[in-house]
Amino acid sequence: MLTKGKFSKSIIMVLVLCMAVLTACGKKEETVDKGEMTTDGQTFKIGVIQIADHPALDNTRIGLEEVLKEKGIDFEIEYKNAQGEPGNVSLAVQSFVQSEVDLIYAIGTPAAQGAAENGADIPVLFNAVTDAVTAELVESNDAPNGIVTGVSDYVSSKSQLETFLRLFPEVKTMGAIFNTNEKNSEVQIDELIANGKELGIEVETIGINNLNDVSQAMASLVGKTDGLFAITDNLIASSAPIIGEILVEAGLPSMAAEEGPAAGGLLFSEGISYEYLGNLAGEMAIEILVNGKKPSEMPVKFAEETTLMVNSEVAEALGIDIKTVFADAVIIGE
Repeated sequence: MLTKGKFSKSIIMVLVLCMAVLTACGKKEETVDKGEMTTDGQTFKIGVIQIADHPALDNTRIGLEEVLKEKGIDFEIEYKNAQGEPGNVSLAVQSFVQSEVDLIYAIGTPAAQGAAENGADIPVLFNAVTDAVTAELVESNDAPNGIVTGVSDYVSSKSQLETFLRLFPEVKTMGAIFNTNEKNSEVQIDELIANGKELGIEVETIGINNLNDVSQAMASLVGKTDGLFAITDNLIASSAPIIGEILVEAGLPSMAAEEGPAAGGLLFSEGISYEYLGNLAGEMAIEILVNGKKPSEMPVKFAEETTLMVNSEVAEALGIDIKTVFADAVIIGE
């Protein structure tokens, strides 16, 4: 039988134990709330091959790194830029194979194709690829069935053309240039022509091979069109400052399928955030690296929301009142 003193000591010991348990539970909940993940001290090596320099592609890399850092993943990046030359991709990927990276992050269609062909058995995660099926990267978007999966930057050109006509109803003929070396670009052009026809717009197109062809192609289009539509094409995005300057001189409006060219010199865009696409890729990278998921089991991801953005400097140069024409747009340049 317990005495009064021993009984009091027993109660105190029980209370102390309960408080210790509750404290431990509280710490566990705090870790979960932070969203950090346990990787047992492993540092993952990621080879990043980017087809060219421009803001949209840069943002897909930034977006991926953001997610990995937020989740507490230890990682090292081996970064290579092909500088717009598909031939440089295979050399970069061979370097990744020698370095024994855990994952190849391929930004842009030619980069993804080169990684898929030369990356041995290393999982490949792509981004900024418009049509992965046509590019022969996956069997289908729902079931990739291989070592490659990723994030698409596809947005319907029909809805974008509808926005263009709402803002500039006088446009009857639309110009577009595209890279003849990218299959995805040809697919977009075919879709653009079909959608334009449905909406009563004639689409004039010119294919180019490199940056040196841009000025001549634009000189031809300016005399035939009322405006220009820039598809999601790496070469076109890199040429945005040249294209934008020519269009301003001609007094013609321009629309980009994504935000990069708008920031680079075109009038406006209604597209997706490439940083957000990078965030999606970051989540997929964690599934592959940390959770051991196979790319074949991971459907290609798409962003559903678009944002209307306008370049204030270009609008001013064209004499366009932003408050009237682009009342609901996010303004670039302020």
